[in-house]
Amino acid sequence: MRIENSLKDIRIKRKITQTALAEGIGKSLRFIQFLEKGERDFTRETLINLSRELGCSPIDILPDYRSQDDLYEKIQSLTNENRDKIEALVDDYLALQGYQSRGSL
Repeated sequence: MRIENSLKDIRIKRKITQTALAEGIGKSLRFIQFLEKGERDFTRETLINLSRELGCSPIDILPDYRSQDDLYEKIQSLTNENRDKIEALVDDYLALQGYQSRGSL
């Protein structure tokens, strides 16, 4: 998954430096720079850590999701394997927020 501009936009709006973000998630400054340039993929663990550090939802960091319908359509178009990864990401996020999973996507 790539995040490019949305990560940078959120970081700047929250007045967080790349260095502070990197330190907050236990990664290098270079890693954050690569993410913001779209030159590096990330894991769901990294996405959750980024969202926690930035004080936003993981979905806010993911690009091009303008509505729940758009998101649902994109998820449905994924392979079963990738859909399972998204479901696991959502479950992890909900668990961090104190909610239980509602089932399959």
